[in-house]
This record gives sequence, structure tokens and C-alpha cells, in this order.
Amino acid sequence: MASALGENEKPMIRLGVGVTIPPLLKSFGIEPGAFLRDRGLDLGTFDDPDHLVAYAALAALASDAADATECEHFGLLVGRAADLRTLGGLGGEAARAPTVGTALRLITARLDAHNRGAIIAVDEAEDASLSYSVIDPDVVSAQTVIDGGMAVAMRVMTEFCGPSFAPFLVCLPRRPPRDRRPYDRAFRCRVSFDAPTARMHFDRLWLSRPLHRRVPAPCPHDDGRLPPIAQADLVARVIVEIGRRLAAGIDVSADSVAQALGRSRRTLHRDLAKNSTTYHSISDQVRFAFAKRLLHDTEMSLTEIAVELGYSELSAFTRAFARSFGTCPSNWRERRRLAGETAAPRIGPHGDERPRDAPDWHESSSDGSAFDRHFTGRA
Repeated sequence: MASALGENEKPMIRLGVGVTIPPLLKSFGIEPGAFLRDRGLDLGTFDDPDHLVAYAALAALASDAADATECEHFGLLVGRAADLRTLGGLGGEAARAPTVGTALRLITARLDAHNRGAIIAVDEAEDASLSYSVIDPDVVSAQTVIDGGMAVAMRVMTEFCGPSFAPFLVCLPRRPPRDRRPYDRAFRCRVSFDAPTARMHFDRLWLSRPLHRRVPAPCPHDDGRLPPIAQADLVARVIVEIGRRLAAGIDVSADSVAQALGRSRRTLHRDLAKNSTTYHSISDQVRFAFAKRLLHDTEMSLTEIAVELGYSELSAFTRAFARSFGTCPSNWRERRRLAGETAAPRIGPHGDERPRDAPDWHESSSDGSAFDRHFTGRA
């Protein structure tokens, strides 16, 4: 199932902490200007954390950088540079919240309205958690960008809660690295690999505490003002809701999504038809984006992946996958391995596919047209 996103409709994101990628490449002996040019990117772009780039381009660049440096934890090195200013004006606004929970709810709500590349969710159950899930269908391998996102989450939570913050478990959707020590040091807790979703588990009591740090220092690249937040349209809201539910491992039926969006199932189907799409089509697009990354990045069994995607049985997942990609999930995974593809396709700055032509960690202070048309946003 190929994505038909136009160049100007790709999910976009602020470059943010990605500005650290060129100096990190240089520290590994790689000339960053040439490295970026080979991938259709300009070194000058990385002078401004507020610059917007295609989410798939950033994910592909992070994956390529990890391969080129032979550093499996490259994403952690990028994320360790984060602080509240990494979030731009949103970080400044969150830092004025009365409690940690309020700040996290503000961040997740704002990013939902701006970012169609990934979603962040907070579960406020007895054992609270913060999850990060990629939903951009053009991202095949997400392990490096997810490592970076979770390292950013750890840094931001430490700023919100103070230096005593420590999760009790971090789960990552990637194969176990050869050296786990950078992950142990980054998260200061047990780290589990081959997980279906990136998730940081911590004591719920942290959510009710006042922020340790209020109002960060001004960011030289941002005046603290957020751009206006447009009301997300229905198709985009359905995409995000399905992605959030898949990440949480809960029901993704049309009934449950319709209820979450304040509609009946019949109304949801009718309104989606007005947008020239169906719930089934959108659901398949989101599910298969998750499926390809789990097949590519983890050693999860096909049965485990089918369950995570909400299929009642493995055969249903296999048939649906084969209808969309012309091969069964096991063959798709095996072909990727035989081809030695450990990274996503090279993606240019606007999300167009391009042809293929350091330091150790340390602590530092089936009509998808409407889906494609609406799968966009700004962060």
C-alpha cells in the first residue's frame, strides 16, 4: 500500500533537537555537509530549530546517521541535548502549568493538533506512562527517531519533576542493541526491547506534583509565541484516534472510535464518505504503517503483531497485509533482511524519496486518497 502524499502534504515537524545531528556526525569523523547533501538536505537548515521538515525525512536522516556512525544509540545522543526549549514556545507555555500532569496534557493536546507524523499519549492509570508512537506511513524504520523521542521525553520529565525523577520501566520497539549500557544510563531504569510501543512507565504521583522548573530561559530561536492552532478535521482526528488506540492496545473498531469522537458509527461513516474515504481504508493505512515498523525494527512474532494491531487471528492479519502489499508479512520481513535494509528509504526535505547512490553516552545537565490528503500537520 503505497502512500500517495503530495510534496506539500507530508507530515511536518519542527526540527527542534535535530539541530544536534550535524555536530554529532562531525564528532564521529563524518563531514556533515556532504552527508546531508547526499540526502537532499542543506546544512544551513540545521541552524534553526524552528525550521519545519518532513517527519519522514527526519526519521530517515536519523536512521542513516546511526548506520553511518555504526552507533546503535545515535538517537539517544541526539535526545540528550533536549530541554524544555526544545519544544519552542510550547515548552515555555507548558513550564507555566501548575502540575506535571497539566503540563503533559497541554503538550499532548497541542501536538495532536500540529503533528501527523507521531503521537504522544499520557496514561494516568495507577502506573502512569508516557508513550510515543510514529504514525507517518512513509516511515519504515523508526527505531532511531523513537530512541531520540524517548530521550527527549526523559529530559523534559526530569526538568518537570527535578533530578530525582526516575521511571521504573522503559519499553522500546526495537531489537536489543549489542550494548545496552547507553540505554540503562539514559533512562536510569530497566529497559525492555522488542516492545510494540515506546512507553515510559512511572509512578502516578509525579503527575500531581508542582513543576520543579517554571518558565525556562528564553530560547534565542523562538519568541515564545505559538502559531494559531487549527481545529483538526475529521479524517485527521480519526487517524490520530486510531493511532492512539493501537499504541494503547485498546479497541480500534469503528464503534469505539466513533464514540471517542462524539459520533454514532453511522454518522462517522456518513461524514467520512463526504471526505471520499471509509473507516476501513483509514484503519488499514494506520495499522499497516504500524505493522511494517514492527516487522522491520523488532523480533516480535507475527501473532504478537496481529494481536497488537487488533486482528482477531493471525490469518486475518496475513490476508489483509497480502492484499495491500502483494506478499505475506513473513516474506516482507525476510526480504528486508536479505536486502540488508536496516534503514528507511532516503527521504528528501519535503518527504520525496531519494535514490540510494563518537562520543559515548554520558549524563548531561482501500482508497487512501482522503487519508493521504489529510495526513498532514505542523509541529
